[in-house]
Amino acid sequence: MMVPSFKIAVSVTGLKKLDRRIADLSEDIRKKVIRQAMNKALDIVYNRARRLAPDRSGRLVGSITKTVKYTPTEAVGSVYSAQRGKGGAPHAWLVHEGSKHRVADHTWVRKSRGVTFVTVRGQSFGRMPAQPFMRKAMEGKKMAVRKAFLEAIKRRLLKVSK
Repeated sequence: MMVPSFKIAVSVTGLKKLDRRIADLSEDIRKKVIRQAMNKALDIVYNRARRLAPDRSGRLVGSITKTVKYTPTEAVGSVYSAQRGKGGAPHAWLVHEGSKHRVADHTWVRKSRGVTFVTVRGQSFGRMPAQPFMRKAMEGKKMAVRKAFLEAIKRRLLKVSK
């Protein structure tokens, strides 16, 4: 079964007033300014997602990350829960989306720390209610992210122009 991933992306368009100032910068500086501003803006959603994530072990909260993909025509910031790799949380989608009633489809035996566990075919594992922490982290924050991005870009442009 393929594990679905969930990402929330924020893109900001309509920066016509700043376009000329940004276009005057060299490509290296432009990339750095935009990436730093987007990272600063994403902190709003990133920090909120980490606060809202239900977590007992710290693994889910630790898997929440942010990235910025920059091309000369656009910059897209994403806040997501990494499901693979070191620090990943493969259960993130299950916590976020919840599950239906789950039942064992076969019988198996396993040992853990000297204790034997037996799971019998037909045994119920219950259901997991949805806890959409990423969706809640983004709700009502699009304009705040946009505003933070614009403020950060203006501050960085002032620093660069000095």
